[in-house]
Amino acid sequence: MKVFAISGLSGTGKTTLLERLVHELVRKGYSVATLKSTQEDVSEPEGTDTWRHQRAGAKTTVLLGPQSTTIRHGRRMTLRGIFADSDFDFLLVEGMKRSKIPKCWCLGRNKLELEQLPPETIAAVAWDQPTGTAEIPVIQEGELSTLVDIIEKHAVELSQLKD
Repeated sequence: MKVFAISGLSGTGKTTLLERLVHELVRKGYSVATLKSTQEDVSEPEGTDTWRHQRAGAKTTVLLGPQSTTIRHGRRMTLRGIFADSDFDFLLVEGMKRSKIPKCWCLGRNKLELEQLPPETIAAVAWDQPTGTAEIPVIQEGELSTLVDIIEKHAVELSQLKD
């Protein structure tokens, strides 16, 4: 499985771009998994059965529904740990701007200077004209096929990432 991140500051269009990329990669025949990184721990609603399981001391709880499965671990896991037994073609990560994962940076509308991008940034997506110059391609949001080409070329194997 190859990994690539869509990063940027809050409100810069990461989710919108990731939705479009998933659609395009699936259209091309790839299987895609996604992971959303957040600064908040989202807890189980108080009083639910799985909340009660966790409160009782379960390290992992599983909610098995008719069409889905939700697994909650009582600790933060690594990407390799989460997806060790998965066989997707691509894992697209939303966020993780400080990670060593190759990434596309969403410049959004707040004009982040191109010189301030993390070193793992392979390309940037601009919703408006960005300020500054960069050694990386700056793609307009409508050039989705160019970004898909970049992901196909620069995504790294999950096994190559350090925990």
